[in-house]
Amino acid sequence: MPHPIDLNRTQQLQDWMQQAGIASFRELSHQAGVSMWQIQQLRRGEIRQMRLDPLHKLSLALQVGLPELFSRFSGSMSFSDSPEDTIANLQRQILALQQEYAHLQQQLAQQQQTLPQELQREALQILETWMLYWPTAAHAVRSDPQFAATKLLPLLQPLEKLLAHSGGAIARPPLPLRWTTIPATMTY
Repeated sequence: MPHPIDLNRTQQLQDWMQQAGIASFRELSHQAGVSMWQIQQLRRGEIRQMRLDPLHKLSLALQVGLPELFSRFSGSMSFSDSPEDTIANLQRQILALQQEYAHLQQQLAQQQQTLPQELQREALQILETWMLYWPTAAHAVRSDPQFAATKLLPLLQPLEKLLAHSGGAIARPPLPLRWTTIPATMTY
């Protein structure tokens, strides 16, 4: 349920409208290019739920700075705060934002360090079956030149899974790749 219209906010808005030569909320809506609903949101103190674009348009139409618009219409409406209190409050908010930014930067740095290790661990988990059975398969092919290559296909599924899992990060040759014999340069 929306908050009721706040008379203090409404009075502040009307004062700014008068200074800007705007006679009604409908005219403000038209001049700013915002909806009446957005003006009602502002009058109810729901500025934090509003997008920046309509707030910017309103500040231009009212000829007030966006920071002033935000400070007057967010939180409790107390105009008794001195400029020093307002500045101190803004400085605290800036400090809190700087601390949050530093924390997010630290998290990002940690993720950048752990991501390669996690990717390597996932790749090894996917390839584990292949690494266990490939030497046996290679021995079987060397021992029997007539060994059917189709018998090796299930063994290659982990490689195909890794290629699919990489999302194209690992280049694969264009398909279909047709060999009548395995090139002599390939050794196992």
